[in-house]
Amino acid sequence: MKDDTFCVMVSIMVGVVGIFSYFGFDIMVFLAETIMHSVKDRCPDCIIDFAGYYAQCLLYACFTVANLIAPVFLARFGSKKTILAAICCFTIYSSNFLLIRNYIFFPCSAIAGIGAALFYCGTGAYAAKHSTEATLARTQALSFMLMMSSMLVSGNYMIVSSALTKDSEKGNSSHNENDASYREFSDAEINTLKIGMMASSVLAIILCLLLPSRRIKGSLYVKATNITIRAQLGLIYKALKNPGLTKLIPHYIFCGAFTCFMNSIYTTSVSFTHIFAHEDNLVAFVCMSMSVGELIIGVAMGLISRRIKSFGLMPAMIMTLVWFTMWATLVMLFTPPEASMRPTKEVSILAPRLYMCTIIGVLCGFVDGSMNNVRIIASATAYPEEPAIAFCVSKFYQAAATGVFYYVSPSSSGSSESSEERKPPELYQFN
Repeated sequence: MKDDTFCVMVSIMVGVVGIFSYFGFDIMVFLAETIMHSVKDRCPDCIIDFAGYYAQCLLYACFTVANLIAPVFLARFGSKKTILAAICCFTIYSSNFLLIRNYIFFPCSAIAGIGAALFYCGTGAYAAKHSTEATLARTQALSFMLMMSSMLVSGNYMIVSSALTKDSEKGNSSHNENDASYREFSDAEINTLKIGMMASSVLAIILCLLLPSRRIKGSLYVKATNITIRAQLGLIYKALKNPGLTKLIPHYIFCGAFTCFMNSIYTTSVSFTHIFAHEDNLVAFVCMSMSVGELIIGVAMGLISRRIKSFGLMPAMIMTLVWFTMWATLVMLFTPPEASMRPTKEVSILAPRLYMCTIIGVLCGFVDGSMNNVRIIASATAYPEEPAIAFCVSKFYQAAATGVFYYVSPSSSGSSESSEERKPPELYQFN
Protein backbone atom coordinates (compact mmCIF):
# COMPACT_ATOMS: atom_id res chain seq x y z
CA MET A 1 0.00 0.00 0.00
CA LYS A 2 1.33 3.45 -0.97
CA ASP A 3 2.20 5.83 1.84
CA ASP A 4 -0.40 8.35 0.69
CA THR A 5 -3.16 5.71 0.73
CA PHE A 6 -1.98 4.42 4.09
CA CYS A 7 -2.13 7.96 5.53
CA VAL A 8 -5.75 8.28 4.43
CA MET A 9 -6.61 4.86 5.90
CA VAL A 10 -4.99 5.76 9.21
CA SER A 11 -6.86 9.07 9.33
CA ILE A 12 -10.15 7.22 8.83
CA MET A 13 -9.33 4.70 11.56
CA VAL A 14 -8.35 7.44 14.01
CA GLY A 15 -11.60 9.20 13.21
CA VAL A 16 -13.64 6.04 13.87
CA VAL A 17 -11.85 5.52 17.20
CA GLY A 18 -12.73 9.11 18.01
CA ILE A 19 -16.41 8.52 17.21
CA PHE A 20 -16.72 5.75 19.79
CA SER A 21 -14.41 7.47 22.28
CA TYR A 22 -16.38 10.71 22.25
CA PHE A 23 -19.83 9.12 22.07
CA GLY A 24 -20.33 9.17 25.84
CA PHE A 25 -18.24 12.31 26.28
CA ASP A 26 -20.49 14.23 23.87
CA ILE A 27 -23.65 13.11 25.64
CA MET A 28 -22.25 14.15 29.01
CA VAL A 29 -21.03 17.53 27.77
CA PHE A 30 -24.17 18.47 25.85
CA LEU A 31 -26.62 17.28 28.51
CA ALA A 32 -24.65 17.72 31.75
CA GLU A 33 -26.40 20.81 33.10
CA THR A 34 -29.88 19.72 31.99
CA ILE A 35 -29.51 16.22 33.45
CA MET A 36 -28.04 17.52 36.71
CA HIS A 37 -30.92 20.00 36.98
CA SER A 38 -33.39 17.12 36.55
CA VAL A 39 -31.60 15.04 39.19
CA LYS A 40 -31.52 17.96 41.63
CA ASP A 41 -35.27 18.49 41.23
CA ARG A 42 -35.83 14.88 42.35
CA CYS A 43 -32.99 14.72 44.89
CA PRO A 44 -31.89 18.19 46.10
CA ASP A 45 -29.12 16.77 48.31
CA CYS A 46 -27.56 14.62 45.57
CA ILE A 47 -26.04 17.37 43.46
CA ILE A 48 -25.32 21.10 43.79
CA ASP A 49 -26.76 23.97 41.76
CA PHE A 50 -25.15 24.44 38.34
CA ALA A 51 -23.31 21.14 38.82
CA GLY A 52 -23.10 20.61 35.06
CA TYR A 53 -21.32 23.90 34.45
CA TYR A 54 -19.01 23.60 37.47
CA ALA A 55 -18.11 20.02 36.55
CA GLN A 56 -17.20 21.19 33.04
CA CYS A 57 -15.09 23.92 34.62
CA LEU A 58 -13.24 21.28 36.67
CA LEU A 59 -12.90 19.05 33.61
CA TYR A 60 -11.26 21.80 31.59
CA ALA A 61 -9.09 22.90 34.53
CA CYS A 62 -7.66 19.37 34.71
CA PHE A 63 -7.49 19.32 30.92
CA THR A 64 -5.42 22.52 31.03
CA VAL A 65 -2.85 21.12 33.46
CA ALA A 66 -2.80 17.66 31.86
CA ASN A 67 -1.92 19.17 28.48
CA LEU A 68 1.51 19.97 29.92
CA ILE A 69 1.93 16.44 31.29
CA ALA A 70 0.52 14.47 28.36
CA PRO A 71 3.69 14.82 26.21
CA VAL A 72 5.68 13.20 29.03
CA PHE A 73 3.26 10.26 29.03
CA LEU A 74 3.46 10.14 25.23
CA ALA A 75 7.26 10.05 25.22
CA ARG A 76 7.23 7.18 27.73
CA PHE A 77 4.49 4.99 26.31
CA GLY A 78 3.93 5.98 22.68
CA SER A 79 0.85 7.22 20.86
CA LYS A 80 -1.26 4.04 20.91
CA LYS A 81 -0.96 3.48 24.66
CA THR A 82 -1.63 7.17 25.24
CA ILE A 83 -4.87 6.92 23.24
CA LEU A 84 -5.81 3.75 25.13
CA ALA A 85 -5.28 5.43 28.51
CA ALA A 86 -7.45 8.32 27.35
CA ILE A 87 -10.30 6.02 26.37
CA CYS A 88 -10.13 4.35 29.79
CA CYS A 89 -10.54 7.80 31.38
CA PHE A 90 -13.60 8.45 29.21
CA THR A 91 -15.02 5.09 30.28
CA ILE A 92 -14.73 6.09 33.95
CA TYR A 93 -16.40 9.41 33.11
CA SER A 94 -19.33 7.65 31.44
CA SER A 95 -19.78 5.26 34.37
CA ASN A 96 -20.56 8.09 36.82
CA PHE A 97 -24.18 7.86 35.62
CA LEU A 98 -24.39 4.66 37.69
CA LEU A 99 -24.91 6.86 40.75
CA ILE A 100 -25.09 10.63 40.38
CA ARG A 101 -23.65 12.22 43.50
CA ASN A 102 -21.31 15.16 44.05
CA TYR A 103 -18.50 12.96 45.36
CA ILE A 104 -18.64 10.79 42.20
CA PHE A 105 -19.58 13.27 39.48
CA PHE A 106 -16.82 15.81 40.11
CA PRO A 107 -13.87 13.35 40.45
CA CYS A 108 -15.02 11.59 37.27
CA SER A 109 -15.12 14.95 35.50
CA ALA A 110 -11.54 15.61 36.60
CA ILE A 111 -10.47 12.21 35.22
CA ALA A 112 -12.21 13.02 31.92
CA GLY A 113 -10.16 16.21 31.68
CA ILE A 114 -6.96 14.17 31.96
CA GLY A 115 -8.33 11.73 29.38
CA ALA A 116 -9.10 14.52 26.92
CA ALA A 117 -5.52 15.80 27.14
CA LEU A 118 -4.10 12.32 26.59
CA PHE A 119 -6.47 11.70 23.68
CA TYR A 120 -5.61 14.89 21.82
CA CYS A 121 -1.90 14.40 22.46
CA GLY A 122 -1.99 10.75 21.41
CA THR A 123 -4.09 11.22 18.28
CA GLY A 124 -2.11 14.32 17.30
CA ALA A 125 1.18 12.41 17.56
CA TYR A 126 -0.27 9.35 15.81
CA ALA A 127 -1.58 11.50 12.94
CA ALA A 128 1.72 13.41 12.67
CA LYS A 129 3.61 10.12 12.62
CA HIS A 130 1.59 9.06 9.59
CA SER A 131 1.58 12.43 7.80
CA THR A 132 4.01 14.54 5.85
CA GLU A 133 4.08 18.31 5.50
CA ALA A 134 2.18 17.97 2.22
CA THR A 135 -0.56 15.66 3.59
CA LEU A 136 -1.02 17.03 7.13
CA ALA A 137 -3.87 19.45 6.31
CA ARG A 138 -5.82 16.76 4.42
CA THR A 139 -5.34 13.98 6.97
CA GLN A 140 -6.14 16.25 9.93
CA ALA A 141 -9.30 17.56 8.26
CA LEU A 142 -10.43 14.00 7.51
CA SER A 143 -9.79 12.56 10.98
CA PHE A 144 -11.22 15.62 12.76
CA MET A 145 -14.32 15.51 10.55
CA LEU A 146 -14.94 11.88 11.46
CA MET A 147 -14.29 12.47 15.16
CA MET A 148 -16.82 15.27 15.23
CA SER A 149 -19.39 13.03 13.53
CA SER A 150 -19.63 11.35 16.93
CA MET A 151 -22.26 14.01 17.62
CA LEU A 152 -24.35 12.51 14.81
CA VAL A 153 -24.17 9.09 16.46
CA SER A 154 -24.79 10.54 19.92
CA GLY A 155 -27.77 12.54 18.68
CA ASN A 156 -29.41 9.46 17.17
CA TYR A 157 -28.90 7.53 20.37
CA MET A 158 -30.49 10.37 22.39
CA ILE A 159 -33.58 10.06 20.18
CA VAL A 160 -33.69 6.28 20.70
CA SER A 161 -33.29 6.59 24.47
CA SER A 162 -36.05 9.20 24.62
CA ALA A 163 -38.42 7.01 22.60
CA LEU A 164 -37.71 3.94 24.74
CA THR A 165 -38.29 5.67 28.07
CA LYS A 166 -40.86 8.35 27.33
CA ASP A 167 -43.87 8.42 29.67
CA SER A 168 -46.86 8.43 27.32
CA GLU A 169 -48.96 10.34 29.85
CA LYS A 170 -46.59 13.03 31.11
CA GLY A 171 -43.86 13.22 28.49
CA ASN A 172 -40.30 14.27 29.24
CA SER A 173 -41.03 17.74 30.60
CA SER A 174 -41.29 19.29 34.03
CA HIS A 175 -41.77 22.67 35.72
CA ASN A 176 -39.54 24.73 37.95
CA GLU A 177 -40.59 26.96 40.81
CA ASN A 178 -41.59 29.73 38.37
CA ASP A 179 -43.85 27.35 36.43
CA ALA A 180 -41.48 27.42 33.45
CA SER A 181 -41.37 24.08 31.66
CA TYR A 182 -38.12 22.46 30.63
CA ARG A 183 -36.86 19.23 29.07
CA GLU A 184 -36.52 16.77 31.97
CA PHE A 185 -34.52 13.52 32.00
CA SER A 186 -36.04 10.60 33.92
CA ASP A 187 -33.99 7.99 35.77
CA ALA A 188 -34.90 5.41 33.13
CA GLU A 189 -33.63 7.66 30.32
CA ILE A 190 -30.40 8.39 32.21
CA ASN A 191 -29.85 4.63 32.67
CA THR A 192 -30.44 4.02 28.95
CA LEU A 193 -27.89 6.70 28.07
CA LYS A 194 -25.46 5.11 30.52
CA ILE A 195 -25.66 1.70 28.85
CA GLY A 196 -24.92 3.14 25.40
CA MET A 197 -22.05 5.26 26.69
CA MET A 198 -20.29 2.35 28.37
CA ALA A 199 -20.81 0.02 25.39
CA SER A 200 -19.25 2.58 23.02
CA SER A 201 -16.24 2.91 25.34
CA VAL A 202 -15.62 -0.84 25.15
CA LEU A 203 -15.75 -0.70 21.33
CA ALA A 204 -13.33 2.23 21.33
CA ILE A 205 -10.82 0.23 23.40
CA ILE A 206 -11.01 -2.70 20.95
CA LEU A 207 -10.56 -0.45 17.90
CA CYS A 208 -7.63 1.34 19.54
CA LEU A 209 -5.81 -1.96 19.96
CA LEU A 210 -6.26 -2.60 16.22
CA LEU A 211 -4.69 0.68 15.06
CA PRO A 212 -1.83 -0.04 12.58
CA SER A 213 1.62 1.54 12.66
CA ARG A 214 4.11 2.17 9.89
CA ARG A 215 7.08 4.43 9.24
CA ILE A 216 6.24 7.05 6.63
CA LYS A 217 8.95 8.79 4.60
CA GLY A 218 9.03 12.45 5.58
CA SER A 219 6.97 11.84 8.72
CA LEU A 220 6.45 14.93 10.88
CA TYR A 221 6.83 13.02 14.13
CA VAL A 222 9.81 11.05 15.35
CA LYS A 223 9.50 9.43 18.78
CA ALA A 224 12.21 10.57 21.15
CA THR A 225 14.23 7.81 22.77
CA ASN A 226 15.92 7.74 26.15
CA ILE A 227 14.61 11.18 27.07
CA THR A 228 14.19 12.01 30.75
CA ILE A 229 11.05 13.46 32.26
CA ARG A 230 12.99 16.60 33.17
CA ALA A 231 14.16 17.01 29.57
CA GLN A 232 10.63 16.47 28.29
CA LEU A 233 9.29 19.14 30.67
CA GLY A 234 12.06 21.41 29.39
CA LEU A 235 10.79 20.95 25.83
CA ILE A 236 7.28 21.86 26.96
CA TYR A 237 8.55 24.99 28.71
CA LYS A 238 10.46 25.90 25.57
CA ALA A 239 7.30 25.49 23.51
CA LEU A 240 5.35 27.76 25.86
CA LYS A 241 7.91 30.51 25.16
CA ASN A 242 8.02 29.87 21.41
CA PRO A 243 7.24 33.18 19.62
CA GLY A 244 5.19 31.45 16.93
CA LEU A 245 2.91 29.70 19.41
CA THR A 246 2.69 32.83 21.58
CA LYS A 247 1.28 34.78 18.63
CA LEU A 248 -1.48 32.19 18.33
CA ILE A 249 -2.73 32.60 21.94
CA PRO A 250 -5.64 34.90 20.95
CA HIS A 251 -6.85 32.24 18.53
CA TYR A 252 -6.54 29.54 21.19
CA ILE A 253 -8.63 31.66 23.59
CA PHE A 254 -11.24 32.19 20.88
CA CYS A 255 -11.38 28.42 20.34
CA GLY A 256 -11.83 27.85 24.07
CA ALA A 257 -14.61 30.39 24.44
CA PHE A 258 -16.52 29.02 21.47
CA THR A 259 -16.11 25.44 22.70
CA CYS A 260 -17.83 26.41 25.96
CA PHE A 261 -20.82 27.97 24.18
CA MET A 262 -21.10 25.18 21.64
CA ASN A 263 -20.73 22.20 23.95
CA SER A 264 -23.00 23.14 26.84
CA ILE A 265 -24.33 26.68 26.99
CA TYR A 266 -26.34 26.64 23.77
CA THR A 267 -27.74 23.11 24.20
CA THR A 268 -28.69 23.94 27.80
CA SER A 269 -30.42 27.10 26.57
CA VAL A 270 -32.48 25.01 24.15
CA SER A 271 -33.50 22.59 26.93
CA PHE A 272 -34.44 25.39 29.34
CA THR A 273 -36.49 27.45 26.86
CA HIS A 274 -40.15 27.12 27.87
CA ILE A 275 -41.51 27.04 24.34
CA PHE A 276 -39.30 24.00 23.55
CA ALA A 277 -40.17 22.07 26.74
CA HIS A 278 -42.10 19.34 24.92
CA GLU A 279 -39.61 19.00 22.07
CA ASP A 280 -37.92 15.93 23.56
CA ASN A 281 -35.47 15.42 20.69
CA LEU A 282 -34.52 19.01 19.93
CA VAL A 283 -31.12 18.82 21.66
CA ALA A 284 -30.40 15.64 19.72
CA PHE A 285 -31.26 17.38 16.45
CA VAL A 286 -29.04 20.32 17.40
CA CYS A 287 -26.15 17.92 18.10
CA MET A 288 -26.69 16.17 14.76
CA SER A 289 -26.86 19.49 12.92
CA MET A 290 -23.51 20.43 14.50
CA SER A 291 -22.10 17.16 13.22
CA VAL A 292 -23.47 17.86 9.74
CA GLY A 293 -21.70 21.22 9.81
CA GLU A 294 -18.45 19.52 10.87
CA LEU A 295 -18.76 16.99 8.04
CA ILE A 296 -19.45 19.62 5.40
CA ILE A 297 -16.57 21.86 6.45
CA GLY A 298 -14.23 18.87 6.84
CA VAL A 299 -14.92 17.55 3.34
CA ALA A 300 -14.69 21.04 1.83
CA MET A 301 -11.40 21.90 3.52
CA GLY A 302 -9.94 18.50 2.70
CA LEU A 303 -10.71 18.89 -1.01
CA ILE A 304 -9.65 22.54 -1.24
CA SER A 305 -6.40 21.90 0.68
CA ARG A 306 -5.35 19.44 -2.04
CA ARG A 307 -5.50 22.24 -4.62
CA ILE A 308 -4.63 25.39 -2.67
CA LYS A 309 -1.46 25.37 -0.60
CA SER A 310 -1.79 26.74 2.96
CA PHE A 311 -5.57 27.02 2.63
CA GLY A 312 -5.81 25.75 6.23
CA LEU A 313 -4.26 28.97 7.55
CA MET A 314 -5.39 32.51 6.63
CA PRO A 315 -8.19 31.56 4.18
CA ALA A 316 -9.65 29.15 6.74
CA MET A 317 -9.36 31.80 9.46
CA ILE A 318 -11.33 34.29 7.36
CA MET A 319 -13.99 31.62 6.81
CA THR A 320 -14.11 31.01 10.56
CA LEU A 321 -14.77 34.69 11.29
CA VAL A 322 -17.56 34.82 8.69
CA TRP A 323 -19.30 31.73 10.10
CA PHE A 324 -18.86 32.99 13.67
CA THR A 325 -20.42 36.39 12.88
CA MET A 326 -23.45 34.67 11.36
CA TRP A 327 -23.75 32.27 14.33
CA ALA A 328 -23.43 34.99 16.98
CA THR A 329 -26.05 37.16 15.28
CA LEU A 330 -28.62 34.36 15.16
CA VAL A 331 -27.97 33.32 18.77
CA MET A 332 -28.48 36.88 19.98
CA LEU A 333 -31.74 37.18 18.04
CA PHE A 334 -33.37 33.80 18.78
CA THR A 335 -32.12 32.72 22.26
CA PRO A 336 -33.61 33.99 25.58
CA PRO A 337 -30.74 35.43 27.69
CA GLU A 338 -31.77 33.59 30.90
CA ALA A 339 -32.19 30.19 29.20
CA SER A 340 -28.59 29.17 29.76
CA MET A 341 -29.04 29.48 33.55
CA ARG A 342 -32.47 28.08 34.41
CA PRO A 343 -35.84 27.07 32.94
CA THR A 344 -37.44 30.29 31.82
CA LYS A 345 -40.38 31.86 30.02
CA GLU A 346 -38.20 34.83 29.14
CA VAL A 347 -38.30 35.85 25.51
CA SER A 348 -35.69 36.58 22.90
CA ILE A 349 -35.62 39.44 20.39
CA LEU A 350 -37.28 37.22 17.79
CA ALA A 351 -39.49 34.21 18.46
CA PRO A 352 -37.51 30.98 18.96
CA ARG A 353 -38.00 28.59 16.07
CA LEU A 354 -37.18 24.90 15.76
CA TYR A 355 -35.61 25.25 12.31
CA MET A 356 -33.46 28.14 13.55
CA CYS A 357 -31.97 25.89 16.27
CA THR A 358 -30.77 23.46 13.61
CA ILE A 359 -29.39 26.26 11.43
CA ILE A 360 -27.46 27.58 14.44
CA GLY A 361 -26.22 24.03 15.03
CA VAL A 362 -24.90 23.73 11.46
CA LEU A 363 -23.12 27.08 11.82
CA CYS A 364 -21.60 25.80 15.09
CA GLY A 365 -20.16 22.89 13.13
CA PHE A 366 -18.77 25.24 10.47
CA VAL A 367 -17.06 27.42 13.08
CA ASP A 368 -15.72 24.52 15.13
CA GLY A 369 -14.40 22.61 12.12
CA SER A 370 -12.64 25.55 10.50
CA MET A 371 -11.25 27.10 13.71
CA ASN A 372 -9.77 23.80 14.88
CA ASN A 373 -8.27 23.11 11.49
CA VAL A 374 -6.57 26.52 11.72
CA ARG A 375 -5.41 25.74 15.27
CA ILE A 376 -3.87 22.41 14.29
CA ILE A 377 -2.16 23.56 11.10
CA ALA A 378 -0.92 26.85 12.56
CA SER A 379 0.48 25.11 15.66
CA ALA A 380 2.34 22.50 13.64
CA THR A 381 3.67 25.21 11.33
CA ALA A 382 4.77 27.46 14.19
CA TYR A 383 6.65 24.69 16.00
CA PRO A 384 7.53 21.99 13.43
CA GLU A 385 10.31 20.51 15.60
CA GLU A 386 7.80 19.03 18.08
CA PRO A 387 4.27 18.99 16.57
CA ALA A 388 2.88 16.81 19.36
CA ILE A 389 4.01 19.32 21.98
CA ALA A 390 2.67 22.16 19.83
CA PHE A 391 -0.75 20.48 19.80
CA CYS A 392 -0.67 20.14 23.60
CA VAL A 393 0.31 23.78 24.10
CA SER A 394 -2.56 24.86 21.86
CA LYS A 395 -5.00 22.75 23.87
CA PHE A 396 -3.50 24.12 27.10
CA TYR A 397 -4.57 27.66 26.25
CA GLN A 398 -7.85 26.55 24.69
CA ALA A 399 -8.84 24.43 27.70
CA ALA A 400 -7.89 27.21 30.12
CA ALA A 401 -10.17 29.64 28.29
CA THR A 402 -13.02 27.10 28.23
CA GLY A 403 -12.69 26.44 31.96
CA VAL A 404 -12.79 30.16 32.77
CA PHE A 405 -15.94 30.67 30.69
CA TYR A 406 -17.64 27.68 32.35
CA TYR A 407 -16.82 29.11 35.78
CA VAL A 408 -18.02 32.61 34.90
CA SER A 409 -21.29 31.44 33.28
CA PRO A 410 -23.20 30.50 36.51
CA SER A 411 -21.77 33.54 38.33
CA SER A 412 -23.23 35.88 35.73
CA SER A 413 -26.79 34.81 36.58
CA GLY A 414 -26.86 36.57 39.95
CA SER A 415 -27.02 40.07 38.57
CA SER A 416 -29.44 39.21 35.78
CA GLU A 417 -32.96 40.49 35.86
CA SER A 418 -35.35 37.82 37.03
CA SER A 419 -37.22 36.09 34.24
CA GLU A 420 -40.44 36.67 36.19
CA GLU A 421 -40.01 40.43 35.79
CA ARG A 422 -39.72 40.19 32.02
CA LYS A 423 -42.94 40.10 30.06
CA PRO A 424 -43.26 38.77 26.54
CA PRO A 425 -43.50 41.50 23.93
CA GLU A 426 -46.51 41.71 21.69
CA LEU A 427 -44.41 40.13 18.93
CA TYR A 428 -45.38 36.68 20.22
CA GLN A 429 -46.76 34.98 23.30
CA PHE A 430 -46.11 31.60 24.87
CA ASN A 431 -49.02 29.22 25.11
